[in-house]
Amino acid sequence: MELATKMSDHLREASERKANGAHYTPHSLAKYVAKQIARVLDEPAGRVIRVLDPACGDGALLVAMLDELRERRHEDVELTGYDTSQDAIQVAIDRLASVESDHRVVLRNSDFLESLDIAAKDQGGLFSCPSRTQELHDVVIANPPYVRTQVLGAKQSREMAQRYELIGRVDLYQAFVYAIAESLNPGGVAGLIIPNRFMTTRSGASTRKKILEMFSIERIVDFGDTRMFKAAVLPSVLILKRIQSVLTANYSTPFTSIYSARNNDEPAIMVGSIIEAIEHEGLVSTSNGVVYDVRQGVLGRDNSKDSVWRLVDNRSNRFLELVAANTGNKIGDIGPIRVGVKSTADKVFIRDDWDELGVDSLPEVLRPLVTHKLAQRFRAIEPSCQTKILYPHEVRDGKRVAIEIEQMPKAAKYLEPWKGLLESRKYVREARRHWYEIWVPHDPDG
Repeated sequence: MELATKMSDHLREASERKANGAHYTPHSLAKYVAKQIARVLDEPAGRVIRVLDPACGDGALLVAMLDELRERRHEDVELTGYDTSQDAIQVAIDRLASVESDHRVVLRNSDFLESLDIAAKDQGGLFSCPSRTQELHDVVIANPPYVRTQVLGAKQSREMAQRYELIGRVDLYQAFVYAIAESLNPGGVAGLIIPNRFMTTRSGASTRKKILEMFSIERIVDFGDTRMFKAAVLPSVLILKRIQSVLTANYSTPFTSIYSARNNDEPAIMVGSIIEAIEHEGLVSTSNGVVYDVRQGVLGRDNSKDSVWRLVDNRSNRFLELVAANTGNKIGDIGPIRVGVKSTADKVFIRDDWDELGVDSLPEVLRPLVTHKLAQRFRAIEPSCQTKILYPHEVRDGKRVAIEIEQMPKAAKYLEPWKGLLESRKYVREARRHWYEIWVPHDPDG
């Protein structure tokens, strides 16, 4: 798989970060995910249970899953793990070897996405119906690597977005979610640890849609700002059951969230750990002295294709009812909502002292800039003429394009001293954009 081969260095980098402690799954979280999977798994004792971890790291999740299955009298277990770090694979081998069991283990020092794609080439593609010879599993337990667009690079991100039908700013874990679905038997169960941002962002819309198409969502836990990992990621746990038809999906999904309490003056329940805390509701204090606000509800979403996922409980319902009762108009009722610009070089494009350049040197493509500082309550925004943005974009044949720099000689003269800085934006070059473009422009006709 060309894409996976090109991404292997990034996967290796992610694995190395895990080896340094940044993303390894804590024992308590690994044990929790394994327990939640086992509760949903509907397999009789005595049948072989095939378990997969597509980014196994040091083997913590595989060990936790094996322990949980053995507690439930599943003795015939096959474990398969992939990782691009040979050092991590060796740690996993040693950990699994120390478990007294007759389980069978296959750990591969390779790229899971590449391996899956090679197997799928003779079967009509990744999302085709699997053949009888394709290797399927009863359980997938995974903490896939988190590699953002900025790390992957524009070219690799475009290829991944096309292959997995992703939109917006993509992340490697999204590709793993889709590939994991195709590695499960119907009725198989997946326990995934992935960033919670996918539930509310535009770039996560395609992932939300695919999950609803491929799985029944059995449980969601948003671990919020609990710092379960040393890495700067807000994790969530999804327990999913593979379905054959979207009509069989479960939409009454238990949803738990835990975030640091803003107001902790009220008495809090004392517990030993964050994992214990999520079994309660309200203010909970853990042994580290932090007070958390734990909420128990169900997954809420509307029928739109980009619908965000949110926790719905009595508290949120009361709040929404209060807001609705005191709302005169929504912003969308007043006017269209548009994404703002992102220049990634504000000191070049945005100024409030353009007049100091002199009338003869003012760039031809200056536009007034509306910022949050101009927002006013109950009144229409009156844009200040002081702050303006050099805006080298136009609409041509119904498409937003960059203005040819030759058409704006004054702007070209102004931008020339900044060319080195603007060309250093590697992501602009990789996206095959002109060096003088704004990275995220608004629709000029919007």
